[in-house]
Amino acid sequence: TGFTTVELAQRCGAASRVVAVDPWRAGLDRLGRKLAYHGLRNVELMACGVEDAVLAAGTVDLVIANLGLNNFERPTEVFAACRRMLRSDGVLALTTNFSGHMVEFYDVFRDVLADHALDEAVVALDAHVGHRGTYEQLRAMLEAARFEVVERHSASVRFR
Repeated sequence: TGFTTVELAQRCGAASRVVAVDPWRAGLDRLGRKLAYHGLRNVELMACGVEDAVLAAGTVDLVIANLGLNNFERPTEVFAACRRMLRSDGVLALTTNFSGHMVEFYDVFRDVLADHALDEAVVALDAHVGHRGTYEQLRAMLEAARFEVVERHSASVRFR
């Protein structure tokens, strides 16, 4: 719901242009309320997927995908669109969760659903968990879109 957008708009200043692209209309509506609350007028909202965003080629300095990769239906098209819109020295910064993310939670959740004979929900949960890829798969998609992976940071946290 736009916390990264708000921070960028504030830190980059009124002379900057920040574009928030998201197909989730409710999230953009909430972001719009945050922008109004903070008096930020340097943000443009686009209710569409990144691959459908109308941004001129080579005009973007930075693309941030904060946990969005898990929700892209067509990630190869998204990365190609990012490459197209970025300047030659532009940067793609992304965060994502790979396979195995929150495995303890999902195991318990699956057991609860199964105990209540919610078979359709178990199938939906397995599909949700199963679509997450590996770092190697992500890197291959990025390189296919002509990105060079310059840095990788990884962290794990255990909650009990």
